[in-house]
Amino acid sequence: MQDYELTDAIYRSRKTVLDMVEKRGFTTTAYRNYSSREITYMMSSPNGDALRMDLPHRSGTGTCVVLYYLTKLKQKLKTFLETLNDPEKPEYLDPATNEIIILVAEPVVDTFHQNVLENYLNKKSRAFIFQIQTIVNDPSKHFLVPKHEKVPAEEHAALLESLYLKHKAQFPLIRFHADMQARYLGLVPGDLVKITRPSPSAGEYILYRVCTP
Repeated sequence: MQDYELTDAIYRSRKTVLDMVEKRGFTTTAYRNYSSREITYMMSSPNGDALRMDLPHRSGTGTCVVLYYLTKLKQKLKTFLETLNDPEKPEYLDPATNEIIILVAEPVVDTFHQNVLENYLNKKSRAFIFQIQTIVNDPSKHFLVPKHEKVPAEEHAALLESLYLKHKAQFPLIRFHADMQARYLGLVPGDLVKITRPSPSAGEYILYRVCTP
């Protein structure tokens, strides 16, 4: 990909990223008004490090850190994630208080899903990887994609009771990280998502899925 194409993709996808994390409860105002020229300048930093964004949660309970990795990451992904989880490294991001979004210029294939899952299961680190070009347009707003909403954890018990279910495993599945909507919402195993589809007879049809590894 030519530099100007990547610059354009980064600039256009930035709104999607900010909208996505804002829906998760993070404050995005400080990063909303950068121009394409400023984005181009930041890209000239080593591996695009100046593009990093640190977005505080509105509740004051944590931070969403958006990282860009503009060179090939696939073969180095496991080491890269381990570095972010190592308290002895300057790149360390405490998994207890940070969500991490990593934006890459290469396709997000099975290797990425597997490593991110291992990272979560072993360290409880919430990292989500997106190919920049795939979020130039907001994937949650595609006309073929029904509305997805994360169900707050405090509502899980009441929801199970209302549906006469004994445990979450009785819900249909949505796959952690491999499913674009699960990744967009920041779902981790055990989370529930509400999906609202249009229905010719009832107006809308609501179903729920549970996020699984």
